[in-house]
Amino acid sequence: MAKFGYLYINKGVWDSQQIISKHWIEESTKSNSNNYGYMWWLGQENNNPIYLAIGDGGNMICCIPYKDLVISIASEFMINPKDRWTLIKNYILNIIN
Repeated sequence: MAKFGYLYINKGVWDSQQIISKHWIEESTKSNSNNYGYMWWLGQENNNPIYLAIGDGGNMICCIPYKDLVISIASEFMINPKDRWTLIKNYILNIIN
């Protein structure tokens, strides 16, 4: 999950090779309706765009490009997506800000 997020914040480049087109990365993380891209939830953190892939069972990929940060969570104990964002915002981002 972290590698996928890393590929996205690097505009589709992995190991100096374009794996996914930059155009697709930009298109899929652009708001299409109700803060939702192509399979990404879109948001803002400190007026900077972020995007999240939220899956079943507590899985999440959180991409924060302006921090060059990808956070992956795989947990069956944090089912509510708001709990995962609270963990990221209140603890992880609080430490690195």
